[in-house]
Amino acid sequence: MPIKYSRLSKRKVNQLMQYFSADLGATQIAQLANVNSNTVNNWYHTFRVWIATYQEEQIAKSAGEFELDESYFGGVKKKTHAEERRKRGRGAENKISMFGIKKRDDGSVYTQIIGKCLKINLIAHY
Repeated sequence: MPIKYSRLSKRKVNQLMQYFSADLGATQIAQLANVNSNTVNNWYHTFRVWIATYQEEQIAKSAGEFELDESYFGGVKKKTHAEERRKRGRGAENKISMFGIKKRDDGSVYTQIIGKCLKINLIAHY
């Protein structure tokens, strides 16, 4: 639904976008913005379509070779004696796992912090 055909003002639509980005439910937003929950649901659908369209355009632009890598950052090494060393790698304490993609053509880099390295977090579901 384009904004120009909407009965809502641009200000109200922008308010709905802010609530959408704050990840609030449709019922909550309907009460906060003083609109019907069906209207909020319709706008949520529109926002999702816009995001999906944008993502498809970005994927179409990003043809070429990529490098993928995961790394772990942080964590303080407190003890240095061999028998007292802390665990290294994935299971180490206070480490933040990151996933990075580098496009070889132009050198652009995209990174994402991964909360837990579980299969469900790492593999996209279609």
